[in-house]
Amino acid sequence: MILGHIKDWVQENTILHAAVGKGLNYLGQTDFSNIADGKHFIDGEKMYAVISSYLPEIKDKRRIESHQCYLDIQYIISGSETMGYANLAESHEIQEDCSYRDVIFYNRIANEIPLHLMQGMYAIFFPWDVHRPGCLGETQEQVRKVILKIKMSELGL
Repeated sequence: MILGHIKDWVQENTILHAAVGKGLNYLGQTDFSNIADGKHFIDGEKMYAVISSYLPEIKDKRRIESHQCYLDIQYIISGSETMGYANLAESHEIQEDCSYRDVIFYNRIANEIPLHLMQGMYAIFFPWDVHRPGCLGETQEQVRKVILKIKMSELGL
């Protein structure tokens, strides 16, 4: 998992894989105010963005998930939310295996760490990370977020 702020994307591009850099470049240079919520293809199925607007919910109402084929860059356009994070472990109890759509949901995870993301921040979640996005933070405010999906094969993995 990598946590960062979009104001630093130019410097971070120099140390991250080119595919992740391409994703951060898209996030850093795109004016999302004129882009509708929904799925937007950047490089076909290799890289696409899902833009959504919502109110965060209490932690117990949010599902814990991981992905195998794609990494997530979850970028906060506006608002703030808390995301849970933990390393993927065999001891995590699977609630629902939806591998056919690249998501596995879990009942519980050990050692979950809360990450508070505010406007301009992003978190990169790899297949070896589990995460619980969309959780209520200190205040409940409308969130607008991009989930940028990058196919792991683009990273050579």
